[in-house]
Amino acid sequence: MPAFPALGKHYVPLSITEKDREICLILWGFTIGFGFLTVWKAFKQTMKVNSGCRHRSMYVWLIWLNILGSLGYGVSGWLFIQKHVKHGFPLFFIILLAWAIQIQTQLQIILNRLSVIWVNKRRALQLRWGVFGLFLIINIVVATIWLPAVMQIDPIYTHINNIWDRIEKVIYLLVDASLNFLFVRIVKKELVDCGLTKYKRLADFNIRIILISISMDIIIIGFMSYPNAYVFLSFHPPGFLIKLNIEMSMAELILKIARFKENKTSDQNIELSKWTFRDPNTHNDDSEYSPPAAERGGNQTLTQPNFWRRMPGKPHHTR
Repeated sequence: MPAFPALGKHYVPLSITEKDREICLILWGFTIGFGFLTVWKAFKQTMKVNSGCRHRSMYVWLIWLNILGSLGYGVSGWLFIQKHVKHGFPLFFIILLAWAIQIQTQLQIILNRLSVIWVNKRRALQLRWGVFGLFLIINIVVATIWLPAVMQIDPIYTHINNIWDRIEKVIYLLVDASLNFLFVRIVKKELVDCGLTKYKRLADFNIRIILISISMDIIIIGFMSYPNAYVFLSFHPPGFLIKLNIEMSMAELILKIARFKENKTSDQNIELSKWTFRDPNTHNDDSEYSPPAAERGGNQTLTQPNFWRRMPGKPHHTR
């Protein structure tokens, strides 16, 4: 009895033309080059986090899991295209797992920066878990449809997958765009409109990068209509690496703006390990405030803005 589900009795590997192979080669080269730049950027950001806090930093975990998912997807897809490994359940499962890690971590990174500037932490936590639950269901549905379809177990799965795969990508696009627009709305409503005009730059930048991020989703959906599915497999990793770079740039901009003072001075005690704000009247190091809450309070001083925050609700200390 086989250890894994077997391929369909009439399984036929997709053929690939020389033109398709050249396109895949170009995309794979871009994945390697852009992947190196992404890893280097992630490494520099990780090194800025206090060594004692790195393993507890939600942001650090998310970016490295995202990179692992993208590179895992890219390598598995390339081996799949070049036929260096035998087609079967293990290979397809690795590709599926890498894809699931990609989309979950990408959305959680967006939610992470959203929770940093959102005063209503309870609502931010509910949204985080809601999005995770939604895409966990989508991951399970995709696994039950895509795996039988790609293994050619039954033609009905292939037909359903051709429809559902596009629906799932559109759902992701809508959620991705909605979270980014919600971020812009919160920045304007809870920061800019309350007098923190320096955050207007953050909102303007996010509006511009939304177009780039959404365009990656649209291109991915467009590649699904390409006659050869191998090309789609090749574009997915670099597309998500671009989206990850956008998020890391947003993280750097948030920290840069948080450092900036209206009187042109900067806080020298800023670290990348905690978004922690201390109330000088209570001297309570265990109390946490979001950047907007701390800056709007007037009697609170910024000590360590932490974009690399952990899951809300878990206690931690500034020491």
